[in-house]
Amino acid sequence: MSALVTVYVTNGVDTYVAIPRSDGFFMFMGLPDGNYTVTLDASLITFTDVTLNNINVTYGQTTELGTIVLTQ
Repeated sequence: MSALVTVYVTNGVDTYVAIPRSDGFFMFMGLPDGNYTVTLDASLITFTDVTLNNINVTYGQTTELGTIVLTQ
């Protein structure tokens, strides 16, 4: 994943944005408890966007999403 990918996290009210490191790692800190939609916008590098729905987040805990593979 490159810096041309943008990661959006939304809970239906607020939207948070992150730019992954060159190795693809990204992190959001301090998200309130709730269910989130995570979207990886890869359109600038002509890859297909990826959306993960119903990601349950608990404040103060790490939520692992595993490996996300982008496709063309």
